[in-house]
Order: sequence, then C-alpha cells, then structure tokens
Amino acid sequence: MGAMFIPQIATQVYVQLTKTMLGAIVGEEASGFYQYSDGFVKIVLALVTATGTVMLPHVSNAISNGNMKVVNNMLYKSFDFVSAIAFPMAFGLAGVSLTLAPIYYGLAYKPVGLAMLIESITIILIGWSNVIGIQYLLPTNRVKSYTASVTLGAIVNIIFNVPFIHLWGLNGAMFSTVLSELTVIFYQLWSVKKLLNFKILFKDSWKYLVGSVVMFSVVFYMNIHYSQNWLMLISEVLIGVIIYFMSLLLLKPRVFQNGLEILNNLKHDRRF
Repeated sequence: MGAMFIPQIATQVYVQLTKTMLGAIVGEEASGFYQYSDGFVKIVLALVTATGTVMLPHVSNAISNGNMKVVNNMLYKSFDFVSAIAFPMAFGLAGVSLTLAPIYYGLAYKPVGLAMLIESITIILIGWSNVIGIQYLLPTNRVKSYTASVTLGAIVNIIFNVPFIHLWGLNGAMFSTVLSELTVIFYQLWSVKKLLNFKILFKDSWKYLVGSVVMFSVVFYMNIHYSQNWLMLISEVLIGVIIYFMSLLLLKPRVFQNGLEILNNLKHDRRF
C-alpha cells in the first residue's frame, strides 16, 4: 500500500521544489507567478479528470468479473471522452491566457499569462495520464508502473529545472513541467503497449486537435488584436465553444455516442 503514496509525494515534492528553485534563482516574484499559473491550470484540470473518479468503480467491477475486454472498451471510451474535453480546454486557455491573467489577477501579473500558455498543454497530458494511470494501471494492479511513471516524471522535472530556469526563468520552469508530464504519459503508454490498441485509443484525437487548433486561431487573434475586458473575454470563450462544436459536427468523432455513456455514469454516481 505504501507504493500508492509515492506518486502523490513525488508530485508534491517537484511542485514545491520548482517554486523554491524559482525563488532562489529568479526571485520570489517568479515563484508566486508560477503558483498562480499552476493553480489556474489545476482548476481546469479538475473538470477534465473528474471522469477518473467516476469510472474507477466501474472498471474495478469489470476487473473483478474477469472481463478485460469490457475493461479495455471502457478505457477507450473514457480516453476518447477526456481527449474531447482536454483538447479544447487546453487550446482555449492558451488562446485567452495572455489577457486572462492581467484581467483576473491584475496588470502586475502579466507574466502569468505566457506561463499559462506554455503550461496549458499539460491539461491534455495529465488528462491522458489520469485515464491510463488511475483508470487502468491501478485497477489492474500495475501499481509499480504507475508509481514509476510519476517518479520518473518528477526526476525529469528536477533535472531540467536548473538549466531551464537559468535560461528562461519562469517560462523555463513551465517548459520543465511540460517535459515531466510528457515523460509520465510516454512511460505509461509504453507500459501498456501490449495490452491496448493504440489505433483505437487515439482514433479520433486528430479530430479534437484540428477542431481545437481552428478554435485557438480565431480566439488568439481576437485576444491580441481587440481591447480586452470581461465581456470580450466571455465573448471569445463562447465563440471558441461554437467553433469547436461546429468542427466536431463536421468531423463526426465517436465522442457524441461514447459521451452519453460517460455522462450517464456521472449522473448516476452519488458522489456528483
């Protein structure tokens, strides 16, 4: 059971260490900016990773019945659903980040905007690793693989923090964070490469990417070319949602069918 706590400990250690290193190398102000950026991204992430909490008992039940085919099918659907949500949230946050930070936190916090833009990609990476790690590796008793992935991510973060922070300051810390999350998901995918069909797993990911890039292009253009206030920011978000939804209607991914099943689980789960 002790191995279950290692990922949480490793994550907390490298987050706190990054803040400490930023404070020591760049200054306390940069450490504060990191915390504000990371905190905002984590709020968005909470929406993306909520499915993990709901799907876990369903996956565990299928495993107890010895039906791995059902487990894999549930994982494919959950991974697809998370991708459909994570891509637009990541690109949407990136699209408005440069002005969201000054509007939300104040003009003095403008550096938080670029930091959020860089860190926003972790919404996709952590969303994926949450599905593979929490919904698959842990229920199938592959705790060592899950623990190794998070621990390796923490090590990568620590190794790259020093040179990246020296080179790019706050933004360097964000690049290091992205690298660490890439390490986590790559290791997890490597550990399940013989258990899952990647063609099915990533089947519609390109559709969510295309829709999100189109949305980002429009929203980011509006964000940097028009004067910004809360009304304009809300308008950009609404326009982004419409563009993404219209893109999915044209590309016809499977999320419309799979999403209903996930939402029904969310609806009937007593914890929500």
